[in-house]
Amino acid sequence: MGCRRNRGRRAVAVLGAAHVDTVEAYTLPAAALALTAGYLNRHTTAGSDPWLAYGPGLAIGLGPSLVLAVGPGQVARPVLLLVVGAGIVLIGVWHKLQAPFVLGIVTLVTLAVDTLGPVAGRLPKWVFLSLAGLAFIWLGATIERRLRDLRHARDAFGHLH
Repeated sequence: MGCRRNRGRRAVAVLGAAHVDTVEAYTLPAAALALTAGYLNRHTTAGSDPWLAYGPGLAIGLGPSLVLAVGPGQVARPVLLLVVGAGIVLIGVWHKLQAPFVLGIVTLVTLAVDTLGPVAGRLPKWVFLSLAGLAFIWLGATIERRLRDLRHARDAFGHLH
């Protein structure tokens, strides 16, 4: 085990010596390792928690990149995170797993708020009041169907592991 640990330290030292300042060069290998360990544990241990299996690896892989993607001047990182987040959501839905679904949605919503926030701040206040009014009229006209859809979504989310 000590040899593996030294190998990992050497890899980080080599990246540092090469002046690699892209955070993903450091986090993605750790995320891949955590996801692999979680996958192996989940499929060899009966009753293991999917959140414990996949949550840490996804958080390691998405978290630092998402923090750096939020803010001005970023172009490539938010676009890549958008694609990765959407893929993770699809994987979560396909395999009926809450952790990828929720963490992918959090990534997408964070990127959407960061992208649309500055634009929304420049709009006149009456635009928001009009949109809220239209939303309430639409919701009131279709409340029964919306409640049924909400119950269906709650049940579907409950069936994810």
